Amino acid sequence: MSETLSKESSFEDFDVILKEIKDGKINGNTWIFKSQDGNKHRFYCKYLKHGCRAALYLQLTDGSKGNCFISDDEHTNHPNDEKDIRKIDPIIYQKIVEYENFGQKPEAIITNLIKAGMQPPKKTKINLYILKNIRKAKKVSNQPTMNDLKEWCDQYNEIPEHDDQVFGAEYEYQAFPEQKFRVLLTTKRLIRNTLDTKYILSDAIYKLFYGGFPALTGGTIDKNKNFHPFGLALCSSENNFDFAFFFRALKSICFRVIDQIISPSFLVADSAEAITIGFKKVFETSKVVNCWAHVIRNSDKRLNHFVLPIKKEIRQDIKTIQKLFREDLFVYATQLFQKKWQEEKSQSINEFIDYFFSEWVDKNNGWYEGYVEGICFPSTSNGIESSHDKIKTALNRKRLGARAEIIKTIDPDTNEPKDLVNLNLKKFHSEPIIENDDLLDAHDWNKFGKTIQHVDDYYMVRDGNEKKIVNCQECKQYLQRLQNKPWKKTYRKRIAPKESIEEPIVIKKSKSTLLNDSLDDIDDDLKVKDTQITFSMSFKDGPGDLAKSGTLDI
Repeated sequence: MSETLSKESSFEDFDVILKEIKDGKINGNTWIFKSQDGNKHRFYCKYLKHGCRAALYLQLTDGSKGNCFISDDEHTNHPNDEKDIRKIDPIIYQKIVEYENFGQKPEAIITNLIKAGMQPPKKTKINLYILKNIRKAKKVSNQPTMNDLKEWCDQYNEIPEHDDQVFGAEYEYQAFPEQKFRVLLTTKRLIRNTLDTKYILSDAIYKLFYGGFPALTGGTIDKNKNFHPFGLALCSSENNFDFAFFFRALKSICFRVIDQIISPSFLVADSAEAITIGFKKVFETSKVVNCWAHVIRNSDKRLNHFVLPIKKEIRQDIKTIQKLFREDLFVYATQLFQKKWQEEKSQSINEFIDYFFSEWVDKNNGWYEGYVEGICFPSTSNGIESSHDKIKTALNRKRLGARAEIIKTIDPDTNEPKDLVNLNLKKFHSEPIIENDDLLDAHDWNKFGKTIQHVDDYYMVRDGNEKKIVNCQECKQYLQRLQNKPWKKTYRKRIAPKESIEEPIVIKKSKSTLLNDSLDDIDDDLKVKDTQITFSMSFKDGPGDLAKSGTLDI
């Protein structure tokens, strides 16, 4: 330890100066003897480990005579030292009390004091003395008891007038034989976002324990692809009973706030059974949409030990299957996918195919685009997961039970109090926002001069550069022929690798065996090229070459 010491005084008797140090007559009563180096006797403060840098030493010059030196550093970080509180500006101290009431930790308190233009005390001083003194005066701890939580829920259970005031919508608790606690926190504005929602995204917040409780969330996506949460549930665990509480409490508070019973028909989530079971306990579930991002991420973990070309080709096949828009095509495509890779006669590939079918075809198969017909829904739950980072930041260093009040200001026109503008407000869009890039893309498309027909859930356009107008009847005939076509089996024809990388695959009807064989009025070509299976359909003898928009990839 290095310090700067200044001469304080001279003494005539070494024993007398030692007694004065012991009695606290020389700069405090916390000195302890540390070491002797020749004629120097060093003393440090007993709170050195707490961060106090004060020091003192006596230097003998003539027998028992000598000089007393004291460091320029003052005593700091002394627990229960009343003089410390008097050294803090009362305004700063009051601010610290205010921030502590919001559950903020020393780092956040220091940051907010600096933002307020105030000089913060040292972190150790705030942590070891000031906060301890404040909490002792309030007689509260960082971790509320079960009774504290119940009293808090009872206090804030009423629906507030303000749209953005947080309240405890519903809560459940059990003290014996084991402690269980569940509460849904929300606002009136968030609850209004449930109006006419057809699906709910739900998940647990990864590695967030607010007040010792895991946090569960749920919400929906607006027409501009923004996620909007319905609330935050704090529960003792993350099992299906906790998720069932979240959905049940959400259904109940919606009726209390907007006088409407919500009935979402399907769930968007990862493959956690707890979420699915909890949802089915409350709502009549027609389907559960599996997050596509979880499918591909889990598949990637299994593909990492394959050589890169094989990994890329399998991955591309899975991505192509995900784009399918009909259930029957999904069934056919997965069968083709299985048959294609089983022909490789590789044990590791077969193990992956077995895993993929067991997990993502036979069990959790709600990850392709056409899984739910007639409803626009998100392919992934990335929206809710990205919101979790913001929730973690907002709850970081906060104590459970701290509740921010609505801040008001004075209206200069009426001299009446009014609410401050909520800068964090996120508008719920009932229609998508058209950006400039969208307008430019539309302009480029219009240059082709093509007509588009809307038939049922399909938008159909002529393939290639053909500009001939397509009518609705032609589109219906095409879809009907596609629907009636029997798909039975496939075969792969190998071509020498040195000559070509193409591997034609033909979907056969009846006894047809030739590639590009004419099947009634529809010409079907199925082939692998550049590691991708492409399935294109067009009229062979019909009026022009009519095809579904783009290429159907499987």
